[in-house]
Amino acid sequence: MVEPSKKVVILCEGQHECFLVQKLLEGQPFEYASKKKIQDTPRDGEIKIIKEFHRPRNNSKFLIKDEDGKDKCIKTFCELYTNCTLYNFVVILDADRKRTLRKFRKTAKYITKMDILDKIEDYKFVTKDEKKHPVFFISPSLEGIVKDTTNENVDNGKQDEQKRKLEKFLEESNAPWIDPLYSALTSARSF
Repeated sequence: MVEPSKKVVILCEGQHECFLVQKLLEGQPFEYASKKKIQDTPRDGEIKIIKEFHRPRNNSKFLIKDEDGKDKCIKTFCELYTNCTLYNFVVILDADRKRTLRKFRKTAKYITKMDILDKIEDYKFVTKDEKKHPVFFISPSLEGIVKDTTNENVDNGKQDEQKRKLEKFLEESNAPWIDPLYSALTSARSF
């Protein structure tokens, strides 16, 4: 049984980030809250998904959650950060020339009434609290870096084809954020 305090909720901007995380966590027990599953659930249901995952009898260590866009991903994290202090979080967003970081800081300041991020690297920030929740900004975007690395458009094709392209990217890429992301995801400690 995985201790609830050792469980991690991974908030992803979109489907491709979710597929990437699934590949990185291959062999680990995880649940995937797809965009479809989330769309079929009212807002209170999203919190229910997280709470059910967090129960001690649930043996999954990770919940990968597709937020269907950066605005929703940022807002969801800020709301959960403020109201759900028992959880460990990892957030994965496209950097979009640092526009996403500016949006994140502005939204966090509005919701939490404070600046909550400390910069570790250009691509990695952590929250200023004792948990140090990691927030990754993939530059310029996951789709852009996959295309630059593999010469393939990850947006084209069915899900299996998209997953294959992301797997190829992981095999060929030397992006500096991959190892720190994997380390943050698989760390057994609380953040």
